[in-house]
Amino acid sequence: MIKVGDKFPLDTLLLNTEGETKLLSDLISLPCVIYFYPKDMTPGCTDEACSIRDVSDEIRSLGYFVCGISSDDQNSHKKFIQKYTLNFPLFSDLDQSLQKKVGVWVEKSMYGKKYMGTMRSTFVLDKAGTVIATWGDDELCSQGKVLTKTHGEQLLSYLKEVSATSI
Repeated sequence: MIKVGDKFPLDTLLLNTEGETKLLSDLISLPCVIYFYPKDMTPGCTDEACSIRDVSDEIRSLGYFVCGISSDDQNSHKKFIQKYTLNFPLFSDLDQSLQKKVGVWVEKSMYGKKYMGTMRSTFVLDKAGTVIATWGDDELCSQGKVLTKTHGEQLLSYLKEVSATSI
């Protein structure tokens, strides 16, 4: 998994909810929060998205763009955004190319069966596109695990701290 100090691969093609394929660098603004999640409409992913939604205005007021990325298609994202009134964009990484580049497309296990899937993870990027913080299941994550029900608060607390120290 990429770590603090690494450049984030902003030159990767993703699909927006309008069905347009664009470079990630054209879809976001820096600095930003990019979070990866396994699947729209699932309990943990819904908790996480709603916790970010609830603080995203405050995150934006600190100068950070917020977006989510999964392997789901744009129609699934549209339904997810509408059902839970998400106030930030979701992008589709259908071939997992970005997830593979950043190291969050990993082998997982459920009920003894192994499969490939998305490691729930979040990256905070500075205005140069450099990773300044990470959350996830990888032991190298600088901020620990993603707590789905309170991840928005985890992010906001960190971003307030960073903003206070950069004044």
